[in-house]
Amino acid sequence: MLSTSSNNQVTLDPLLALPEVLSVVGVAPSTWWAGIAAGKFPPPVKCGRRSFWPQSVIAEFIESLKAQGATDELAL
Repeated sequence: MLSTSSNNQVTLDPLLALPEVLSVVGVAPSTWWAGIAAGKFPPPVKCGRRSFWPQSVIAEFIESLKAQGATDELAL
């Protein structure tokens, strides 16, 4: 994903594959996909058959969990 700063510089937003997302968020794959289906977790960006998540989206998701006080365990 690309984002543009105020001085028109393009910065890259790395895409994270599922194993990287799971290691950061700390849930099982089935929990992650159930959370996406329930609308609680961010949906992926599809590239062919593979799924990716922009690093900034995952960072925002984690910050929202911290704001809710749900840092220990994610409840569906």
